[in-house]
Amino acid sequence: MKKALFISHQPVFPVIGGDNVRMSQSLRLLAEICDVDVAYLSKTDDAPHFKDYVPEIKGEYRFVAGPIRRYGRILRTIVNRNAEVVNHFRSGDLMKWVKRNASRYDFVFCASPVMGQYALESDFKRKIIDMTDCLTMNFERTAESRHGLMRRLFIEEARRMEKYEKRCIMNFDALAYIASADRDYLAGGNKFIVGNAVREIPENERNHHGTESRRLVFVGKMDYAPNILAVNFFAREVMPLVLREYPDAEFLIVGTKPTGAVENLGNLPGVTVTGRVPEVGPYFSGASVVVAPMLSGSGVQNKILEALAYGARVVTTPTGAEGIESLEDVMTVVEPEPGLWAEQVVAMLRDPSYMREPAALAPRRLSEEFGIAKVRKEFRRFVGIVTGSD
Repeated sequence: MKKALFISHQPVFPVIGGDNVRMSQSLRLLAEICDVDVAYLSKTDDAPHFKDYVPEIKGEYRFVAGPIRRYGRILRTIVNRNAEVVNHFRSGDLMKWVKRNASRYDFVFCASPVMGQYALESDFKRKIIDMTDCLTMNFERTAESRHGLMRRLFIEEARRMEKYEKRCIMNFDALAYIASADRDYLAGGNKFIVGNAVREIPENERNHHGTESRRLVFVGKMDYAPNILAVNFFAREVMPLVLREYPDAEFLIVGTKPTGAVENLGNLPGVTVTGRVPEVGPYFSGASVVVAPMLSGSGVQNKILEALAYGARVVTTPTGAEGIESLEDVMTVVEPEPGLWAEQVVAMLRDPSYMREPAALAPRRLSEEFGIAKVRKEFRRFVGIVTGSD
């Protein structure tokens, strides 16, 4: 079997958030076809070990870089003109180890865009990278929704990220993306689409729309800029319009690491910020409507796929539907205008049967479009560039 090095910008387990969903999937699929060592950055030395979750891993190498050291690296951005997010995940210790051990491996698998820097500066025989999203597109879209200094900062970060991503495109044997919009945003490269597999939810755990509550739910990591923008839009601009029709309606913001700005939304009428919860499943299964009013961001929204797997009624924006347009028959896509959103949500609260049948079909449609068999085939085609098989 080929010997691969899998490098990650953070511990993958336990799986919390879309990036860990993606990386854990890649690691498990890679371990099916290769002997895999993992090397990764961690903020602490007590994070769960990868081998506890994927016993097939051969070697595990952890490099601790606490918050003070990480944020100190941001100062490099002023000097080296690299993207801030790339500098944030640069570790001298990990870089030295990777350079010293590169020759031991048949290829390196960079599990996120920011880890490409370690392969670019090391002498690997072959190298592949999971870009997942196009970060240049993400930053450019975020800049469009900001003003003043923040707008200028995101424009500059997008410019630097474009330079970095183009370097990856030119130097990696193959690059994987989650959606065609991300793949095609920057030209060139040997690019592949690899989806995220969605697990099947047992029938008895699904959303059957039998509740009489008026519960609107958003799920996501709440320190992620596009999620923060989305919940602010809904809580401040849409929710007041919904409350005029249904004063007992509630909007639940469910997700780990809520920023201060997100926590403040809990002071608004009808809005609750839960923070991290043990399981998000009950929120998907108990929601009257799952809302994903994405105004920025890139890639596929795992929160939407997971909600559809539960058979929930989902409302999103055209941005939220990118990469999963084939599923628009089982969800509702609305332009990001407060009045239109309130009208759609109120219609669903008024009539529990509205969009119930398409939502009930969603789990089967997900199995067809994002089942593990299809994703495994996509992944092996991508990795086959360096293994010589698919």
